[in-house]
Amino acid sequence: MGPEGTPRWLVEEPSSPLALRAYEPSGTEIAAASVRLAEFYNAPRNSALLGNSRALSPFDVEQFYAHSYRSGGRPFLLEEGLRLVGDADLRNVRGNEAEFAILIGAEEEKGRGLGSRFAIMLHHLAFEQLSLSRLFVSIAPHNGASLRLFQRLGYAPLAGAEASAIAEEPHDVAMALTRDTFLSLHGAARMPLAISRR
Repeated sequence: MGPEGTPRWLVEEPSSPLALRAYEPSGTEIAAASVRLAEFYNAPRNSALLGNSRALSPFDVEQFYAHSYRSGGRPFLLEEGLRLVGDADLRNVRGNEAEFAILIGAEEEKGRGLGSRFAIMLHHLAFEQLSLSRLFVSIAPHNGASLRLFQRLGYAPLAGAEASAIAEEPHDVAMALTRDTFLSLHGAARMPLAISRR
């Protein structure tokens, strides 16, 4: 089960040739993915963007996921054709708002549009099934790829006290997206989505 005993979710693009799927994993699935996820997190470029102060072990990954569930977060594994390519999560859930984060792990997978496709899939879940009304992101200012991704999704920069409250680091760019804005831009998914409980 997910946070507070709620069902876990699966989002798929079943008719896509890429066979994309994002799902909330069980403990067994997290353990099976932990070695590959640690490799993703420890890759030099990813580690710098994530602000890691040390190399993470598979055990660290399992503890991170366990903490996410305990704190009411919703972590997801991202697969292309059953091959793990990254992860994402909804964290800092407060009422009908949450922070979103996503990572396409391997360097050779970046730049293929996977981040955009998975983000759209999970935003449909967040806004349509989980009844969230606004999502936030906190992005390092030198992470141009993420800034462009979230601008394409419809996120707008925040300022002042609200931005400071959202930003994970003092110089991060804080942005937000409402349900109405997302659905006006992406209400008709490019590929039919299958959203189900696991």
